[in-house]
Amino acid sequence: MADANQKAAIAEDARVLLADKLESANQQIEQLQISTGLSPEERAEIENEAKKAAEAAAEKKIEAARKKAEKELEKARTEGADAVKRVEAERESAIKTAREEAKKEAEREAAEQIKALEEQIRSAAALASPYRVKFGTCLEALQAAYGRMVAVVEEAEREEPSEGALLRRMLAQVVDYLKGA
Repeated sequence: MADANQKAAIAEDARVLLADKLESANQQIEQLQISTGLSPEERAEIENEAKKAAEAAAEKKIEAARKKAEKELEKARTEGADAVKRVEAERESAIKTAREEAKKEAEREAAEQIKALEEQIRSAAALASPYRVKFGTCLEALQAAYGRMVAVVEEAEREEPSEGALLRRMLAQVVDYLKGA
């Protein structure tokens, strides 16, 4: 709709310009006829040339206005596409930040749980029962295994995000299992 209105406005401007130029040319022709005494044939030829010149000038202005409108439309399209790209990048960044924060929180909670378990083991080890010593050894092995599991998950998240996400959920299940045990 806007293009039709714009084209109509351009055409009307061109028509007005053409009419003005034609009127001006006719006035000049009349002045020349009076001063030079041109014949009607000569006058018709001059009028025809003036009309062609006015039409050519109007066509140039119409074409320039059309090109300008096309450039402005293309610019608007480009700016819109750029805005969509910026919003998409911001969304991806926000998702990544949220994932990283959730990962850090889960790791912090797991570390706290392990620390609490270590403290319990140390307290129990103070009594020096052979079962507690064996349990402490198993806990140290569990801690080492957890550290290796976290390293594998982080590597997978960097190299294959979907696989990393799956492993991260599995690790959370292991931690949940240990909480409930």
